[in-house]
Amino acid sequence: MVVNDGLVQKALSAGMSLARGTVLIGQIVLERSNRIYSGSLTNVSLGAYSYIVSGVATSLSVGRYCSIAHGVEFGFYTHPTDWLTSHPFVFNPYMPDPLQWPVPMRMDPSPQPIVLGHDVWIGAHAKIMGGVEIGNGAIIATGSIVTKDVEPWSIVGGSPARVIRKRFNQKVSDDLSAIKWWNYDWPTAIKDGAAKNIEWNSPEKAVVSIRNFIGSDKSEKYKIRKQLKLFHEEPGCKIVISGK
Repeated sequence: MVVNDGLVQKALSAGMSLARGTVLIGQIVLERSNRIYSGSLTNVSLGAYSYIVSGVATSLSVGRYCSIAHGVEFGFYTHPTDWLTSHPFVFNPYMPDPLQWPVPMRMDPSPQPIVLGHDVWIGAHAKIMGGVEIGNGAIIATGSIVTKDVEPWSIVGGSPARVIRKRFNQKVSDDLSAIKWWNYDWPTAIKDGAAKNIEWNSPEKAVVSIRNFIGSDKSEKYKIRKQLKLFHEEPGCKIVISGK
């Protein structure tokens, strides 16, 4: 399905932003306030406030508050590395041959699912291989090629990507994992004036303020709850969003 002007307006009315010309295939799940600026997405789910500027993604699950820059690629079709040949003619009759020969072997070359945690930032033109899991709070540097799992709160870069450093000390990392701040609708809470004076630029102080907020009576109103419903369906694509 190619997003047209009608779907753009329909998405805006539901608090989502879909760019005209974006290609959507399979099941697309949008939790809340998502933005997809362009790209081609196949079987992708986005947590609340997560956005994709552009790129190609297949079998991708994204947590909340994730930032995916332009030109990022997720998941690649595989080839056998321990067979006599890596060419797909032995397991996939993909060539434009009218006979479509019977393949002698069986192999599923489809990309393995990729999972992003919450608050993950993927830099421009990064490539994430199939089967990779990226932990909460991780940052992937521009142009990196990620071939294995990334630990939470790590900054990785290079080809293949390696750990550059940790974002926070162990105590802050543990505190963030414990309070699970991403389970709350912070933009709305800030707009309503319910989440005042949180120093987001000072992790240690922010943890204290967030913990106090979560422990208060007002926090329940801003907890994100996923109640999925069908939003739009066309041949080859179904969009599901979180109802309110």
